[in-house]
Amino acid sequence: MMTLEDFKKSNMCWNGNGYYTTEKEWNSNYQIANDVEKEFFTHYDKSLMQPQKGDMIEFVNYNSFYNHALVESVDKFGLMYVCESGSSWTNGKSFSTSGGAFTHIHSSNFEFVGYEDRVFWTWGCYGAGAQQGIYFTIKVKKFRQKDMKIIPMHEIYFNSPHYMRERRSKVVIMQDFMYIFKEFYTIKAFKEWAGYVGLTYRKDDSGQYYTNQFLRSKYFWKLEELPEGCKPLEDRSNGSKVRCFAHNDGETLTIYRPNPNAKDVYIPMS
Repeated sequence: MMTLEDFKKSNMCWNGNGYYTTEKEWNSNYQIANDVEKEFFTHYDKSLMQPQKGDMIEFVNYNSFYNHALVESVDKFGLMYVCESGSSWTNGKSFSTSGGAFTHIHSSNFEFVGYEDRVFWTWGCYGAGAQQGIYFTIKVKKFRQKDMKIIPMHEIYFNSPHYMRERRSKVVIMQDFMYIFKEFYTIKAFKEWAGYVGLTYRKDDSGQYYTNQFLRSKYFWKLEELPEGCKPLEDRSNGSKVRCFAHNDGETLTIYRPNPNAKDVYIPMS
């Protein structure tokens, strides 16, 4: 737990607002922080083996990864009520997490991995009001979902009439459902490119195609920055066709594009 002096320093904005200028008021809120740590966050008890109210978890929900999700409550059957991304108010005796979104997941699916800092806040003596939050950080127990796995969900569109009418391309690869990663005017060109960079894909029950690798683009300044095994290819960076490099480790396909400000490697092709 932080010292009283550190507690004051982390909330220095109060001095400018005219709040909490007496030692009695500082001590009162510092006591709340200590009570929270004592009440909810004792050291890991191996006999429990599963997350408890107030702990932090790392898990995947609907193919999205959350590494700082907060356990709001756990029922007698071990089912947790979890806030995927939020903040926690406390009065020293209880706490309430807000943010979004909330979901349920069973605590038996998790294993203890250590401790991590978590931020709490309280209204203190003055009650609710703008800029009247008192913040403090304590270490909490953290658990990770067993056999956690995120499945690549980057879509590949083959000759979808409406979509292709807008794009004028035969094949379009979408990254994260929003961005065009790559497009091809013939299916043959797509297959040749996919074979060269090692991209494989699958079809689900609805007939939609997805990549089997995660996709990402990354800028580089010097050739020395590139990992071993990169394959040169023509692609675009900042609107110009330049020499790029592809690297596929089996899980992620990365297209390394020259930074437009790196004149030694950013050389537009005619």
